[in-house]
This record gives sequence, C-alpha cells and structure tokens, in this order.
Amino acid sequence: MLKYVVLCALLVAGARASPTGAPAIACDAMTPSHNGTAPQTGPAPYTLTATAIDAQTVQVSIEADAGVTFRGFFIQGRSVDTDTAVGTFAPSADAQSIDCFSNPASASTHLDRTDKTSVSVLWTAPASGEAVNVVVSIVQTFNVFWVKIPVTILY
Repeated sequence: MLKYVVLCALLVAGARASPTGAPAIACDAMTPSHNGTAPQTGPAPYTLTATAIDAQTVQVSIEADAGVTFRGFFIQGRSVDTDTAVGTFAPSADAQSIDCFSNPASASTHLDRTDKTSVSVLWTAPASGEAVNVVVSIVQTFNVFWVKIPVTILY
C-alpha cells in the first residue's frame, strides 16, 4: 500500500511541475506527460510561422484561431540528421529557454499555464548551417494537445 501512495505522490509532483514549462525530460518526444492522454491527430487551431529576421535569427510565432487559446507550448529547432534540438532560444516575457540533449537553451517553453492567444520567440540557428526542422507542441487544455507540428521557415 505504501508503494502506491509514494507512486501517486510522485505522479502528482510531476504533473505539478509542467505548469511552469516543459521539463527537460520532454525534450525527445516533446509530449506532455498528461496521464497517458494521446495527442490530437487532426489539424491544430493555430497558425505557426517561422520568419527569418536575418541569416541566422528566426522569429517563431504561435497565433490561436479566433475564440481559441492555449496554455502551454514547447518549441525546438531539430537537426534533420540527428533529430536532436539545435540552435538557441532567447528567453522573453512569455517564454523561457531550457537545455535539451545537453545543448544550452535549445528549446523554448511557456512560463505559466495561463490562457494565451499568441506567443513569439527568437531562435538562433546553428552556425554550422545544417538542415533543421522547427517543430512545436501545443497544449490547449490538460487533455487536448498536439505534438511536433512542423513549421515552415519563411525566408
């Protein structure tokens, strides 16, 4: 019985950590640990854009459709060759950077779980010039989320 109480306490502690952003343990799958809930498979009600500001800096934005909000997000630029997070994200008023795959500031996530209609972050591509896919996971509510939505970089 004690084993189950400890397990439940650990699950609650883990669930309470996510409201302040995705933990580093989510870096690989980019999936929130919401008690085994499966991600949505249909189109997300969000517009995702990645606009090049200069040769290395990209503004990644999430914009909710009318009447829709989101509570959390997780953004990475992932190497096409290694499928790991590369480049660096700058922290902002709406986002914090976290380290993924031992790469400093290689992902961006929310600061809190308040409802949001938009967010923009700046990502600096790796100097190597390697091919990269920008992907976003979005949490609308605890049980409604999308994982690794691809974003086209506009140059």
